[in-house]
Amino acid sequence: MRNITQKALYDIYAPYYDLVEEHFARRMDFSEEKLRSKKVSAMRIREGANVLEVCIGTGGNIPYYRKYTSGLIVGMDISDKMLKMCREKVRKHSWGSVELMLGCAEYLFHLRIRITFLIGY
Repeated sequence: MRNITQKALYDIYAPYYDLVEEHFARRMDFSEEKLRSKKVSAMRIREGANVLEVCIGTGGNIPYYRKYTSGLIVGMDISDKMLKMCREKVRKHSWGSVELMLGCAEYLFHLRIRITFLIGY
């Protein structure tokens, strides 16, 4: 896997990611919830659509996708620690039809599923 430095940084950051991001959002005087809701709403995801999010991180967008589709949500991230945090949320909230994979966007051509929406940061 390329991007060894980014992987290492996100592995270290993973346990703190949600708390730090929430703190910065408050300090910047905006609602992360409103931002995610608006962003996902603008995508006009239809029921049954499949979604691939590159850099899924801790899975903060998953509940917003679920408002629009019961289709497959595939999350890819370079950090196995971020994916571990995301897996914990998926289990805790019983979000079905979620697949998580370790990887980089460079390797997306290996996917064998039809993706309706591709989201990346």
